[in-house]
Amino acid sequence: MKTAVTQKLVFSLRQTFQRFGWMNASLLVLSAALVPFLILSFYSQPFADDFWLTSLAKEKGIWQAQLEIRKTWSGRYFAMFLGSVNPLVYNSLTGYKLLPFLLILFTLAALYFLISRIIPGTSLKKKIFFALLLQVLYLGFMPAIASGYYWMSSALNYQTALICLLLLAAGLINYQQKRNFWQQTNYIIGLSFLIFAGVGCNELSMVFILEGLLTLLLVDYWRYKRVNKLLLYYLLLAFSCSLLVIFSYGNLARLQTHPNHSNLMYSFTYAVAVTVNNTSNYLTLSPILLLTVLFVPVSHKFFKNRKFLKIPHPVVTTALLYLLIFQCFFVIYWNRGMHAPIWTQNFIYFIFLIGWFANVALIVKYYQNTLENYLPQLPVYAQTLLVAACFLLIFHNKQSNVRTAYIDWLSGEAAAYDQELKSRDNFLKNSRCSLCQIKDLTHQPKSIYFRQEPEISEWENDLNARYYGKKLITIQE
Repeated sequence: MKTAVTQKLVFSLRQTFQRFGWMNASLLVLSAALVPFLILSFYSQPFADDFWLTSLAKEKGIWQAQLEIRKTWSGRYFAMFLGSVNPLVYNSLTGYKLLPFLLILFTLAALYFLISRIIPGTSLKKKIFFALLLQVLYLGFMPAIASGYYWMSSALNYQTALICLLLLAAGLINYQQKRNFWQQTNYIIGLSFLIFAGVGCNELSMVFILEGLLTLLLVDYWRYKRVNKLLLYYLLLAFSCSLLVIFSYGNLARLQTHPNHSNLMYSFTYAVAVTVNNTSNYLTLSPILLLTVLFVPVSHKFFKNRKFLKIPHPVVTTALLYLLIFQCFFVIYWNRGMHAPIWTQNFIYFIFLIGWFANVALIVKYYQNTLENYLPQLPVYAQTLLVAACFLLIFHNKQSNVRTAYIDWLSGEAAAYDQELKSRDNFLKNSRCSLCQIKDLTHQPKSIYFRQEPEISEWENDLNARYYGKKLITIQE
């Protein structure tokens, strides 16, 4: 019975994909997976640090707010600046809702730009397909979608950093390309801005930029036996920007709120354990492994005639990937003395996702001569089954954010949540109360809401009250 059902499913999928074409059908399905995340953007609402950044900018002005933040809280100059000019400062809730929508599209565009530089001779549809696939894998299986794109304070620190890293990587691929004076000037200015912005978003992106530029400089020196002045300039710029982050008074003050920081054994032990656990989850709870099987022959075809530098052994490249993830967690445990916040784990998952497929491509290239003779071709029915399994994991798996996003949207839960908070906002803005009581939320969509209502003693309550000009805001019992 099960065999008959499977055969019918495979036959139906083959008919559908053959009718529209495999590429067109895949683009349609991936676009359908992206749609609910874009729509949910317009139901998002501010929370916690969003109120703090907005209140501070309104009270002190944009530039004075930057000084205050650097003195008391954070050295992330670029992310904090963006937060100080966020739409709420100008009383635009619509603008706030537009932010996650734009960030999702900007991430997709940055992925497309990077892919275009890696496989320039590939068709437009294939480039869009790979960009869409990576974006859907990120959105669909990031550890916490609500704090990924729909909480502004997190999104400006981490999603903006990812966009900068993607664009910077794409730009550096062609750093040796010959350009005329104005093209080269614009190129240098553009990459300088991306370095400045990326370093100023968060400490992890700062480390990646420094390590990436240093590695590129050393590889260039090993290959050409001379110091590339442009790469040296980029590295010195990144280093200078990093000093602005590291030695801000706010960073030092914030460090004192984490008494368990700088514990080597604790940081190392937990970083190893969490790296093994989280990367295992990334691979087993998503279609990454299934897609890897499909990606191997595709990668072999794309890079068959591309010239590479000497590629290290696959054991080395795989070890470097896991070392990169370990480094992320180690830095967090070392600085905070506690587990990585869930929004930071979103960032790390993206790095692993990109790194995984890049590593697979390097392994395929390393073994290209062997693969030429021994790479087996999957039968069409096997490819169809793998594709079907991937789509089921994306749309039907309980761990998939795509499924959750569709439920929150189509059930009306997100719209009801948005309406509740609009009513609360209207009440607090128009009421003359200084000690205000508000109703508890009855709708809490998992895709865009991730925090419980604050108690009286919690700092979120103080931020809410300050934003609305109240002395205290409490939840009705």
